[in-house]
Amino acid sequence: VSLSLSSRIQSVVLAQYESKRRATRIHEPNVSLLKFLPRSLKDQMHVQIYQPLIITHPFLNALDSYHERTLTNICGMAMSQQSLGSDEELFACGKESEHMYFVASGCLLYFEGPWPSPGVQEKVFVGDWFCDQVLWLRWVHRGQMIGLQPCELAILDGSSFLKIVCQRGMVHEMCCRLAQCYLAAINDDMLEGCCNDLGCSTEKLDNIVSMVVTPCSSSEV
Repeated sequence: VSLSLSSRIQSVVLAQYESKRRATRIHEPNVSLLKFLPRSLKDQMHVQIYQPLIITHPFLNALDSYHERTLTNICGMAMSQQSLGSDEELFACGKESEHMYFVASGCLLYFEGPWPSPGVQEKVFVGDWFCDQVLWLRWVHRGQMIGLQPCELAILDGSSFLKIVCQRGMVHEMCCRLAQCYLAAINDDMLEGCCNDLGCSTEKLDNIVSMVVTPCSSSEV
């Protein structure tokens, strides 16, 4: 390793360590006593932690309105938390995506393409989400995401989401229809040269959700 590269590696490692030291936050797995909570209390806790974040996404907001039990299961069985330090990488271009992310605090910087370039960067703020593609199809990251400042993220695991929505026929059918429409929207974005990990616009998602979401009967709530 060259001296210049060694120096860069050392400066990044030290900066990340200092950032993590200052912004260390306790997450659920670090509190062993929470393992002994009754399932009903855990579900309530997870809903209060994650629901306000994830219902900013149009489809998950629709689930909250029409299929509340499914959203509760998503909060309880598919969500987790992650801290990200300044200059710390969340994912890199070319890696297969496994999670959708919601920004609870801090700010991130997204670079589109295989090499970071100031000309193709975008800031991601509190309340934003990204990588929702993983809910509907196999997705490979098309850019790099790093922490611009210390961040707290809520993470939705794509495979767990799929298992949960497959448990209810009506919800699964909705997801299949949404996946078809979402893929068509991504293909349109690709033709326009604007397809990346930040996903479709909220306006497009609202239109897709309005076409595919079906309210459930009282027995499925």
